[in-house]
Amino acid sequence: MTAYWTPPSAMPEASLSNLLDNCLRLARGDALLIVAEPDAGFYRGHLPEIVATAAEARGARVTMRRVSPVAGPEAFPGWLKDEISRNDHTLFFARVGSTARFVALPGRGSKVVAYTLDEATFFSLFAALPYHFMQDLHDAIVARILAACSYELSCPNGTALRADLQPGRGGIVTPFAVKNFPLMIVPPISAATACGRIALTLALLPTSTHVYDDAILPLASPLLLDIERGKITGFGGEPEQARRAAAQFDRVGALFGTDPRQVGSWHTGINPGTFFAAPALSDLPRWGNAAFGSPRYTHFHMVGGDPGDICGSLFDATIRFDSEPIWQDGRLSFLDSAEGKSLIARHGVDPALLADIQPIGL
Repeated sequence: MTAYWTPPSAMPEASLSNLLDNCLRLARGDALLIVAEPDAGFYRGHLPEIVATAAEARGARVTMRRVSPVAGPEAFPGWLKDEISRNDHTLFFARVGSTARFVALPGRGSKVVAYTLDEATFFSLFAALPYHFMQDLHDAIVARILAACSYELSCPNGTALRADLQPGRGGIVTPFAVKNFPLMIVPPISAATACGRIALTLALLPTSTHVYDDAILPLASPLLLDIERGKITGFGGEPEQARRAAAQFDRVGALFGTDPRQVGSWHTGINPGTFFAAPALSDLPRWGNAAFGSPRYTHFHMVGGDPGDICGSLFDATIRFDSEPIWQDGRLSFLDSAEGKSLIARHGVDPALLADIQPIGL
């Protein structure tokens, strides 16, 4: 066995078991490829080594590779695809995994991207909420979404967006090509028929699809986007900020040859344990890759189809499907429904663990 790293004995086993046993379903003799980053700038601490040690203790054969972020899905390394195809499981503690989250990777083995960026988030409720419970919760919410004929979003800053849907026709959600751990969000929901207004705050961010210069545009006040059938028809709010935002959309669309006015999709977090300990503004790229699992956080994929190249954020939304709230003022109110309560009881989860939304640096 390779001695990667020995965690302090006080660190709970729950998160390790949730990842290796429940999510990956790792078995003795399985080949596990762990893809980590070459430095500790984004993913911090010793998580890849901790997980490798625990996997080897379970009898798995572990290989670790260090891979830097790539410019986009088209630059995903060919040699890494070959390694993935030869392994039973691939686990990414690396941004290259997020880049490929909508790309079909080779091989029949499982592929999982971990969004626990450090040991504090891994050894917490965020990663310890039982994976099977979160999977059933996710599936129940997605079933409601796919059966709905319409949705409505509103938020305290003035969002009022509505879309008509056609159940059974397909195209309502875009499945992920890789799993995320912890299970933390529903798949992107189409905005193709959405009309109304969204009020974005905090900053315009990249979507972890492509790397480009000056990708972050801070927002000092709500940026108001008028939407007509999934297309931006107007930029409002503070005039100079609106002008700069429109220019950013045009520039990014030109960079990648995509429609700068397209709003492709959106989705909202479902993991109440999601947290980000530092202020969001202290490290927006890192924040954007961790906080999106919170029920407080809804984000839009813009400039092209899924997942686009600009991410727009709104907070504490109320989101209804066929007039039934799934999220209410930033809470996952689905948990209060009869179906939600039944899931909680069936999996033996303490409801108190789900009652409070954790801080996400806002």
